[in-house]
Amino acid sequence: MIRSAAINNLPVLMDIEHRCFLRDQFSEALYTGFLLRPDCEVYLYHLAGKQPIGSMVLLFPAEMAACHVISVAVLPEHQGHGFGQELMAWAEARALAKQCRQLQLEVRRNNRRARAIYEALDYKRIRVLKDYYGKGVDGILYIKSLPECPAL
Repeated sequence: MIRSAAINNLPVLMDIEHRCFLRDQFSEALYTGFLLRPDCEVYLYHLAGKQPIGSMVLLFPAEMAACHVISVAVLPEHQGHGFGQELMAWAEARALAKQCRQLQLEVRRNNRRARAIYEALDYKRIRVLKDYYGKGVDGILYIKSLPECPAL
């Protein structure tokens, strides 16, 4: 089950962050900012009756008709069971609900597992982002176009 996170979930979000990312971890201050931004949505992925096993941060910049997937994290012991794909499906549903035309994200060039998931979900590799994650650590920009929603 995917639920909205709130400021009182900050300790859980930080635990997931530290357990999932060995480098480039978001700080508590940055996560607090995400939780307080009106154009940002933060989610926790819960298994029934258990502690959260994953998180996701989505940004909906007013100047773009796009959803920027800032972060997707699934605890290492729960990876490989489709939870990341479920989070990405949730991101797509939220983007469609907000009438976004596309989703975009960045991923480390050497993160083959995540890249394979995104490519299987029809994300298109747009370009290499030189030194995006620091000197000598390139990123890749991926974009997925969404079907146009009829005007309401």
